[in-house]
Amino acid sequence: MALAFALGNFPQLVRNFHLILTKTNLNEFKSETARPVPAQGLLEWANEMTMKKQFPQALMALGALRLAKQFDQAEALAKSLEADVPAELRAAWDNERAALAWHQGKTAEAKALWSKLPASVPVLFNRGMAELFTSNAQAARQLLADAISQIPEQSAWHHLARLYQTLAANR
Repeated sequence: MALAFALGNFPQLVRNFHLILTKTNLNEFKSETARPVPAQGLLEWANEMTMKKQFPQALMALGALRLAKQFDQAEALAKSLEADVPAELRAAWDNERAALAWHQGKTAEAKALWSKLPASVPVLFNRGMAELFTSNAQAARQLLADAISQIPEQSAWHHLARLYQTLAANR
């Protein structure tokens, strides 16, 4: 329900609109416990990208590991390549690190990482989403409005941002 704008995530992952619209405490959606998805081929590929320090493939591996809930492996990859991230991928890398923290339930860490990033559509969306799901609806409304103004209306991210903004307006 509390979905970060990050690699591999897509708005259609939020499926139960009735639940999100009727829930009074959105904090309960921050983290969901789930078992890692067995993904031996993914782990091998991610390790290869780490060893070779190949970018943007390593960024994709980081996102894929997060999606597979292989959080320990994702964190190890992120730490081992932190100093090698090319400048042109730094913002995406840092957003992905924040999304990894968010999806692990490390709310404060994720918010701190997003707060340090320059404003961009994913960062504005993620800051707004994080504020909404940590009970700061007022801040969420403005951040999501800023993201919405920059996301094309045809994008599913635009519509998810509007849903989140509507939730924020009713809090």
